[in-house]
Amino acid sequence: MTRRDRRPVGCIDQPAANAILHDGSLLVCGWAYDPAGPILGVEIRLGNKRLGLARFGLTRDDVAEALQDHAATASGFEFATDLMSDRPQGPAQIAAVAIRADRSTVTIGRVDVEVAEIVGAPFPTSFAVQLERPRPDTTLETGWLSVRGWAFAGDAHVSHVELWWDGRPLGRASLGRPRWDVAERLGSPQAVLSGFEFHGRIDADGSASEPLDAPLQAVVTWTDGRREASRPIWVRSVSPVSDPAGQALAPARRSQRPSDVNSGASGLMGQTRRRSTRLLIVARGLDHGGSQLRMAEFVEHLDRDGGFEITVLAPEDGPLRARLERAGATIEAAPAVRLDDRREYERAIDQLGERIAGRFDVVYAATVTGFPAIEAAAGLGLPTILRVGEAARLQEVVSWLYGDLDPGVAAHARRAFAAATVVISTSHLAISTYRGDGYSARFVVLPSGVQLGTGGQRQHSGERDQVRRRYRRQLGIDPAALLLVCAAKVWPIKGQSVLALALAHAGEAGIACALLGDAEPGYGEAIDAFTEATGLVDRISVLPFEPSLGEWWRAADVGVCCSETESMPAAVLEAMAAGLPVLACRVGDVERVVEPGVTGWLCEPNDVRSLAEALREVAQTPTTVRSSMGERAYQLMRSYDRETLLARAVELLRGIAGGELPSWVDEAQ
Repeated sequence: MTRRDRRPVGCIDQPAANAILHDGSLLVCGWAYDPAGPILGVEIRLGNKRLGLARFGLTRDDVAEALQDHAATASGFEFATDLMSDRPQGPAQIAAVAIRADRSTVTIGRVDVEVAEIVGAPFPTSFAVQLERPRPDTTLETGWLSVRGWAFAGDAHVSHVELWWDGRPLGRASLGRPRWDVAERLGSPQAVLSGFEFHGRIDADGSASEPLDAPLQAVVTWTDGRREASRPIWVRSVSPVSDPAGQALAPARRSQRPSDVNSGASGLMGQTRRRSTRLLIVARGLDHGGSQLRMAEFVEHLDRDGGFEITVLAPEDGPLRARLERAGATIEAAPAVRLDDRREYERAIDQLGERIAGRFDVVYAATVTGFPAIEAAAGLGLPTILRVGEAARLQEVVSWLYGDLDPGVAAHARRAFAAATVVISTSHLAISTYRGDGYSARFVVLPSGVQLGTGGQRQHSGERDQVRRRYRRQLGIDPAALLLVCAAKVWPIKGQSVLALALAHAGEAGIACALLGDAEPGYGEAIDAFTEATGLVDRISVLPFEPSLGEWWRAADVGVCCSETESMPAAVLEAMAAGLPVLACRVGDVERVVEPGVTGWLCEPNDVRSLAEALREVAQTPTTVRSSMGERAYQLMRSYDRETLLARAVELLRGIAGGELPSWVDEAQ
């Protein structure tokens, strides 16, 4: 085919497929390119009606790069208009038509939309559910699906959202994602928390052997019990290959294990008599996230115990740096390893290996996304520990933090797990998740510990009453109000926005919530905007991270964990150690410590109605019953003593460094 025989190509980027046009305005953006010659213009049509010519020739470097043709740089177009009163109502199609140099026309993009019947309404009078990602006719080559959309109605709250593909449920979406654009478009501030996301496997049963085109839909259950489905988007699934990285991967070299390295271990033990063990800890960051705080506690314990020279490697600085340096750790910076590009990953692994070689005796990755350091250290024959602090699948964790996980990098992750001397997790569910996904490793459960305190119900009633009154004055809430404290990073995964939605639906005026933690940019502000729009501004407070929560636990009546996924949440254990009952979602190993009616209350994750019902139960539970539940929670925490569990972690580390694992590791297999 000659260059002149090729047809124009293009795409409509905005509006998204199945968009609902509520406010009477229309913005169409996209690109158009003709390899055979210039395009004179792009005409925009709505149904059979010609709307006008778009502004054409806008810069699109991304298109030029994708087509590998510099001439495509000026291929962008944009068209904006107000829809007239005689516009079509209901389903319609927007088309972009390229006008070639010979005056012939070619349609280069179409997108289905719906024009709302009421223009300028503050919110839709009927339910609105929209899927924005993936785009129609997307082909999934890895079996992993990422979905983005929103759901909002003026007379009901979203209870939960399920994703369906090929007539079967894939799972529930994550709720409460900030959507400032939807709130502005609908003219309703309450819609600021209308977004939802889903990350999961589309081929969960592994049965598909041929490409399959099937409809994808979001099915919303509203708090009044009604259900609404989005318009379907057709998605093609192609069965993933068993080893996405192929044979190009070299065989993984095994980290030193006691059964493998008797002679090497004795040499290392001889070295440790002359000097401290050189330990490299690889951290996700130095912020106040849960995994980072647990790492800081571990470093402080190692400093007290002695015998280690500790270096912490992190991609960026943060508030934990001073605390770690006080514990004797040296802080080094290194860029985060890219997990969305196999070639970049492999280059980074080589660089990590050069950085580690000859400098360290043991490598400890403090979070699951530290697996690149485990692979690099395993290539040098060093003993390693990989800590898994999340019960979610690796692809999901990566999607929260970095984006998509490259299939080739996923294969490297499996090699890192298999090569690690030990993989420790804070929960049994996390281990079950990874084993279910085919990861092979020497897994051990080692929960986070807590310091048993005299807070909550265990403090003298007079002293506790003073603290309660002081904190309620600080928050501006009724002295008799029940105070629920959620101590976690204010981050979508932790579900604080779902708690706000549930409190709005529950209508319990006697409950106030304090959300304590560093807020992800935009997320804390979205919760504040929602509480102001719904009249909850005096009952939900987003507050900065507190290094010591003792006073807050004394002021609180109940601890709260509304996370959509967890392993074993430290905040749950801390609240219980302070003598408080806990309201928590059924995630991770939470059900091992929170028993309904005994030590707290349980609800479903990402389910506004379920959480609202649990809030009502909390409000209706008599004070004496809550006190008894808190006492039982405190007694249960005796088996989670922080110093005991940290000592066990140090025992494991010393055993790995010395070439002889503690007996309880093998007993756990």
